[in-house]
Order: sequence, then structure tokens, then C-alpha cells
Amino acid sequence: ENKRKTMEMKTNRKRNDSILVAAFLLLLVSGVALHLKRHGLLIEPRAVIKAAHGAVAFVMVLVVDRHYLLCRNALQGMGKRYPWFPKTTTLLLWVFVFTAVTGAVKILSPVKIPYLGMVHYWCGIVMSVLAIGHLVVGLPLLLGKWHR
Repeated sequence: ENKRKTMEMKTNRKRNDSILVAAFLLLLVSGVALHLKRHGLLIEPRAVIKAAHGAVAFVMVLVVDRHYLLCRNALQGMGKRYPWFPKTTTLLLWVFVFTAVTGAVKILSPVKIPYLGMVHYWCGIVMSVLAIGHLVVGLPLLLGKWHR
């Protein structure tokens, strides 16, 4: 019984982490595609890309929450091997929340809020850099999970 629960937990982690990586990549690509308009490159259908960006962001909020709940105990262990990892992970979590909130306000606000798009953009950049750093450490662990 206990062994079955452990196996189930590992499967849930693998599935969640895999969805998280895929969602992050989709979010990054769609965010860059939307940003390119500021540089004169309009990628169509823009409305579809915006909708996909918002939908993936919503999924990512759910998956990040689950990832945190499943992995918070392992974070202390990672801190022994990589002392900077828990601090940057906490920063990543806060920047992610701020990015998600600014994106939600952008979508839900009935009026355009000056500079909110630029704040959201820069939060997304910082979040992406931190997430890539997080993945550099975490992806080998995820790939190791799939080989077991």
C-alpha cells in the first residue's frame, strides 16, 4: 500500500513537472510572439496567440501551485547541494505571481493602464531568466525521473 502511494506520487510529480515545462515553453514562445509587434513584426492571428497565452498562463498558475506543493520538501535538500537554489526559487515564485497578476489585470481591466504592459513584459523577462536557471538544475532531475 505504502509503495503504491509512493509510486503514485512519483507519477504525479513526473506528469506535473512535464506539463510545467511544456506550459513554460508555450508561454515563453507566445509571449515573445506578442511582444514582436512592438518591433514591427506582427504575427497573425494575434487574437488567437493572445488567447493561447492567457489560457496557458492560467494552466501554468495551477501547475506551478501543484509543483510547489509536491516539491517544497525537496527544496531544502536541493539547498544543501546548491545553496542559492531555494533563494532563487522563492524569487522565481514571487516574480511568477507578479507576472500572473499583471497579466490578469491587463486582461480584466476595462481601461488601459499606462505602463502595465511594459511592467508585465519585464516581469515576464525576469521570470523567464529565473525559470531557465531553475530548469538547468531541475531538468536533469526530471529527465532522470522518466528513465526510472
